[in-house]
Amino acid sequence: MRARNRSPSRPAAASGPGRPALPELGRAAAALGICLVLWPAWEWSGADEAYRRAVVGLAERIVLARQHFPLLSGFPRLAPPNADFVVLFALGLTAASIRVGWRRRLVLLLVALGVTSGLQTAAAVASINLESAQEMERTHRILVLLPTEFQLVNQAKLTLYHSQLAVLFALFLLTSPWLSELNIGRETRPGKRRRAILGAALGAAVLLGASIAWGRWRESDARHVAAHAKVGHLFWAKRDDGIAEEQYRIAAAGNTVDPEVYFNLAGISAQRGLFKDAARLLRRCAELGTDAAWQARVARAFDRIGAPRRPESP
Repeated sequence: MRARNRSPSRPAAASGPGRPALPELGRAAAALGICLVLWPAWEWSGADEAYRRAVVGLAERIVLARQHFPLLSGFPRLAPPNADFVVLFALGLTAASIRVGWRRRLVLLLVALGVTSGLQTAAAVASINLESAQEMERTHRILVLLPTEFQLVNQAKLTLYHSQLAVLFALFLLTSPWLSELNIGRETRPGKRRRAILGAALGAAVLLGASIAWGRWRESDARHVAAHAKVGHLFWAKRDDGIAEEQYRIAAAGNTVDPEVYFNLAGISAQRGLFKDAARLLRRCAELGTDAAWQARVARAFDRIGAPRRPESP
């Protein structure tokens, strides 16, 4: 018998990177639809306002704990840009990614929300610093942020807000079934892991070094030193000698040319019985305050502490 000619079988449907992008577009559309459905309930329940208050409250605590100039005790009503869409779209994208295991989706959602909240909090911190710097310059002529610092903080704020879109894009990729087909996201080899850790450590060291160098440069800038002196005067007028002295010491370490800084520091030292230190500060005040009014004030101060205007020879 003759063998029957069998027609060649049809090739299996292509899978992997060459598959049409239509399913992924459908997943994105479904995520957007879920986001729009959740939006009224999100606002009606008050979750939107509670979320914003939590972000702003955390930002305020960070600013109060780490502010360089002790000027802020409270804040105006800060209203960060509405970022609810990022949270709701992340929820919708997690719900629409049904081809990925629910545990993986839940972990990725929590990570995405954590990163988003961190970005929003950091942006709120930048907003508070910018607004307070503008207010202090307008009302007290205190340059809290140097012009370069102001531009950098403002750019950082915009970058932090826009980075939330990158979080959504990363979440979209990580919840895609293409990852398993492209072998993305699997555990790396030990050598690659070590190189990644080394690179992260090196980057952190570079950032730390740059931060320290920037801080030292800033503290030596005459405008920043003058700001410390003005903050000291502000608290001296309020009779808060503790903060005033702290700011005066920083200004003196930066070689301020404000004679009042040394005069007031001399008064603090004299109150503590440190007359040699007071005399040294008064001599520096006399070097800077060369007009007759300052010379008369310094002379009276020397008479009160009973010290000679010229240092005694050893």
